[in-house]
Amino acid sequence: MVADDSNFPAAVTLFAEAAAEMGMTVAQLRTTLAAETLLYNTSEAHAEVAQLVQESWNQVLGFQMQLGNQDWAIFQETRKNDQFDVARGGWLTDFMDPIGMLAIFTEGNSYNDANYYDPAFDLLIEQAQASTDPAVHFAKLYDAQDLLMEFMPIIPVYHYSDFMYVKAYLKDWGRSVLGTVDFSRAYIEAE
Repeated sequence: MVADDSNFPAAVTLFAEAAAEMGMTVAQLRTTLAAETLLYNTSEAHAEVAQLVQESWNQVLGFQMQLGNQDWAIFQETRKNDQFDVARGGWLTDFMDPIGMLAIFTEGNSYNDANYYDPAFDLLIEQAQASTDPAVHFAKLYDAQDLLMEFMPIIPVYHYSDFMYVKAYLKDWGRSVLGTVDFSRAYIEAE
């Protein structure tokens, strides 16, 4: 298949640059990637996302990576033991600070399935954690994010979102960053 670069010319250009950096032709890189597997854990939603990624890469970049599915426990072990080509990942944080997501990619973090390691990144995260000055904290996190995005050890595909409709007369309810709804102090305001 010939890739359709009409809608994503930057992706096709970057793909060609990546091939050149690896000392390959675009055709060789396509062949290499077609022999690899995109692994995901059992879930209809994860299967649909994997199929979408597979088809997008096929249409835009001209290769069709194989898909692999594993039950959750096996999938976790496979990722932990670095026995995958490309694997689905997903992370949530339970507090309102970007460090909750960025620190995942530090050396030794058990969730760093990408096995990303950059001493400069780790130092920025360490400095952000140590700072009590919010301006310094967030400046270090922005710098760390820039490094992470430069090397792209992960491919962000989507983020979770949901909607909650609440009537204006419902008062004092709360919601955590993870989506848990707290009605323990909620009441309905009389009109």
